[in-house]
Order: sequence, then C-alpha cells, then structure tokens
Amino acid sequence: MRLKIKYKLTLLNLLILFFFIFLIKISFSENTGSVECGASCECFTDKNVPKTAEELVEKGLKYLSQNNQKMAVKSFKKAVSIHPDYQKAHYFLFVSYLYTKDKRSAEKEFNILNKLNPVMAKQVKKIYNY
Repeated sequence: MRLKIKYKLTLLNLLILFFFIFLIKISFSENTGSVECGASCECFTDKNVPKTAEELVEKGLKYLSQNNQKMAVKSFKKAVSIHPDYQKAHYFLFVSYLYTKDKRSAEKEFNILNKLNPVMAKQVKKIYNY
C-alpha cells in the first residue's frame, strides 16, 4: 500500500512539473494582458490580480511541492477569496482537490474554471482525463 502512495506522490509531482513546462512555453501578450500558448490558444487570461493573491498561489505551490496538501488548499482558497476570477488559483485548487480525493470540491473548481476559461478547462480535461 505504501508503494502505491509513493507512486501517486511522484505522479502528482510529474503532473505539476508538466504544467510548469507548459507555462514556460507560454508567451505573454503585452497588449491584452492575456497569456497565450505557442499554439495560439488562450491559457490563463487573468487580469489585475492582486499581488497578495499571486503570493498565496506561490505559497500554495510551495506547500504542494512539500506534499502538504491541506495548507496548499488553504492558500489557494484564500487566493480565490481575494480574487474570485483568478483562474490559476482555481486550477491549482482543482489539482489539490484531485490529489486529496475530494471529488465534489474538484468538480466545483473545474466548473468554475470552465466558466472563467473554457479553453483552459478543455486542456485541463485532456491532461487529467477528467
């Protein structure tokens, strides 16, 4: 049983790493403030995100890398409470809920992400077979 848990931890870390590699390939459009993929599809289109919300997402990512999902969820939730349309925070909250097997909350976050950015939600659906 412990082997399966270690495997899942590694799998989550690989998925997060894959997402960051995906973000590295993204170019930032200065005119619109939107983020666009190399394939010309919109990814995150967050605008006017308060610095505190961005810092909370970074803090949450640090907690995820330390396998502290409870604190990561708290950070992402707080970021969402500061800026309810913050797609990146909703995305990582979704990932955190998937990891903690909270399917109901993950579905709620996915639905929010889908309303905010259907193109990104479609990509998320492909990545996570959701």
